[in-house]
Amino acid sequence: MRRRRSSLVTLLVACAAPGASAAPVSAEPVEAVRQTLARASGAASAEAPREERLAALRKAARELVDTRSMGREALGPTLDAQPPAWRDEFLAHFDVLIVRTWMQKLLFFRDPRFAYGAAEDRDGATWVPTRIQAGGESYHVDYRMGLQDGRWWATDIEIEGMSLVESYRAQLASLLERNSFEELLELLRMRTRRLQGRSAR
Repeated sequence: MRRRRSSLVTLLVACAAPGASAAPVSAEPVEAVRQTLARASGAASAEAPREERLAALRKAARELVDTRSMGREALGPTLDAQPPAWRDEFLAHFDVLIVRTWMQKLLFFRDPRFAYGAAEDRDGATWVPTRIQAGGESYHVDYRMGLQDGRWWATDIEIEGMSLVESYRAQLASLLERNSFEELLELLRMRTRRLQGRSAR
């Protein structure tokens, strides 16, 4: 079980079990997560050509996940120090990685059932706890939500307590120890091309 959950974290997105003492917040962020997961789950199981289902999943992901915020947080001051064109390219590649990860999460499960807890205020951030249940197994997932322009967005996702932003931060830091930022971009270009090539098949 531990090995399967570890590989799940590597493959996907999602989150930790909610803290028992967390205080409830607004129900609106919960609805943002609930509605998006309902659309995505429906798209994944729809009787439609594969590319149509994948396109619907990508659209759902981008309606919930603020990939630019996550990319800026994952790379931190290193990103701020880069030329604007490089910053934009990095965030574009990061968007592809996050969306792909989120899609893999949903496609990993057959007929998943979602349960939602009340939104919680933890350390000044709003979190929406969810649980995915499928095939006799259950995984806790938390979405860290931020309000921007009157709309709730996911700015981090945890799976069984492991933060997606922190995971990418560690991976990027390790890559930048051995590569320049320009070389990092080339690695991301190759990774993005491979992912997009797989989606086309």
